[in-house]
Amino acid sequence: MAGAVNTVNREGDLLVGYNTDGAGLLVSLKEDLAFEPGGAKVLILGAGGAARGALAALGNGGAVSITVANRNREKANELIGHFAGVFNKIEFHSISLEVLSSAEHLQRFDLVINTTSVGMDNTSFNGFSGSSIKGVSASFYDMVYAPP
Repeated sequence: MAGAVNTVNREGDLLVGYNTDGAGLLVSLKEDLAFEPGGAKVLILGAGGAARGALAALGNGGAVSITVANRNREKANELIGHFAGVFNKIEFHSISLEVLSSAEHLQRFDLVINTTSVGMDNTSFNGFSGSSIKGVSASFYDMVYAPP
């Protein structure tokens, strides 16, 4: 469903691909943040493979609104298009990463997930600072798999 593979197992003579990002995300959200996606409004930063896994899991978990923010808006729209027919009860949106500079915009979400490579090699989002999340009640989750 995710359209991305991060694990391959040999099953007899076949190689079978899986995406474990989504399942791992849901377990971690529950155990680490006491967060359940049912009824949630979610902002996903990025539109690559990890975002695909996260979106599939959140859709299956009952999120009601998923917004994808990406540098390339066309790629965000492609990701949304992949899932819109599968999850026809979810409200989908694409926006610019500039949303991170405004607490007013971030206030609309229950969960913000970083699925980009930002955070590796000491990189950061342009225009994002701790002050932009003051007063924001959303949970923030970072899927960076190789932090410095």
